Amino acid sequence: MPVSAKCKVEYARGMDSCEIFDLPPADGPRTAAPAMVNLIAAEAPLAERILEFLSYSGMDVHMDFDQEADLFSLTVPENQYEKGVKLMRVLLASEVMHSMEDERRDRPLDTEPVRVHVRASDKYTNTSSSALSFLLVGSFLMMILLLTAFDIIRISFLGQARTLADIVLTAVSIAFLCVGFLSWRKALELESKIQEEDQFNESVYQWFLSTYTGDQIDQSADAEMDQDVAMNPEKQYTIISDEIRCLKRMDVIREYLKREYRQLDNGYVEYLCEELYQKVFE
Repeated sequence: MPVSAKCKVEYARGMDSCEIFDLPPADGPRTAAPAMVNLIAAEAPLAERILEFLSYSGMDVHMDFDQEADLFSLTVPENQYEKGVKLMRVLLASEVMHSMEDERRDRPLDTEPVRVHVRASDKYTNTSSSALSFLLVGSFLMMILLLTAFDIIRISFLGQARTLADIVLTAVSIAFLCVGFLSWRKALELESKIQEEDQFNESVYQWFLSTYTGDQIDQSADAEMDQDVAMNPEKQYTIISDEIRCLKRMDVIREYLKREYRQLDNGYVEYLCEELYQKVFE
């Protein structure tokens, strides 16, 4: 059977020229065609997009219809399998990113500024401390007012202005006490939310850790970096530093959280993202 002059592959029976390079046969040692391996089985639209992308990338890829599975099977030479997997991963990651971008564009613009999330326990600590300070100062001023009213403490330098001083001191002490009581009531409300927030955070942690692993996050991060290189060839990650990998991991975790918990604001998502990063990778 004749052999191609360029690719050194035997012609199919009945053919007198190379199917790939359209060259006449050449005399020489015959080389067996490389074995074809299955790359992926998919429905027609996806299979056609992968076929077009891999063919454009210079790969020898074939598509056949599998009647039993009702899917289109893509096969490549065995020596091109790893390259095909990487290119296909870049294509799929690019499509996912494009769909996410379309989804973001369809969402209404959020004009509110991103606020840093403060835990309920921290709010309770700050509010209760402020309430205690106002109550102490107001109580101290009220005590001074009572001591001067019963002449237990005499402030001689006030003279005729004592009445005005008593009025001002009374108003200030009452204001401090009112602010203190209101702050304390708010602190009690926050105290009841601490357990609720902790339970919600724990449910998020359990869901995420049972659904995703560090390897899965790294694979998604690598796919995102491959996509960056495919879309911008000049952007080549010759050395992947810890900072770049950390940022890519955070992006992946953030996207998973937003996809599952759409009702959370950006500040809360950032807080959960940092907590989950520590639980997964540290």
